[in-house]
Amino acid sequence: MAVTQQIARVAQGILEEMSANPEVLDRLLRFKLTGPEDILDLDWAPKALLALAQDSLSEAQVRALRDLLEGSKRLNKECATGLQDDLVWSDVTCLYPSEVQHASSILAGLTSSDILRSFPPTREAQMELRGAMLPDDPVEYYAAHFTALLHFAERAADRGLGLALWWD
Repeated sequence: MAVTQQIARVAQGILEEMSANPEVLDRLLRFKLTGPEDILDLDWAPKALLALAQDSLSEAQVRALRDLLEGSKRLNKECATGLQDDLVWSDVTCLYPSEVQHASSILAGLTSSDILRSFPPTREAQMELRGAMLPDDPVEYYAAHFTALLHFAERAADRGLGLALWWD
């Protein structure tokens, strides 16, 4: 099984329930708490997106992107990875709706070309971004994942939703 980043859009009340109740958190991690339209699979793109952002975006934009990719706090301190440790490979973190709105507003108007300004020209340098399994078309891969993340977060902000984030 590949380890990829998952992000779910959820209401603040649900974030609070997951924070207090591992069974609710477990339902999220089993993809039974939200519909598929409220889940974003970012594959392995986050590490490289942050590296590209460091060289392409402002400090505030990098912080906002980091928040969208890492969250601001662990969701459930007592049960950080849900009820079964084999479901996830990281602590589950979250961003509350106000934090999603803040990050989304900072990143508003960016396009994939903004983050790809610093994309390495050589395959060897590109491998350092991603590792040994570089996609066939890395520019398209990172552009698509960056755009998907921005749209996903913008929609969460518009709907007043927070985010739950984990690697599974």
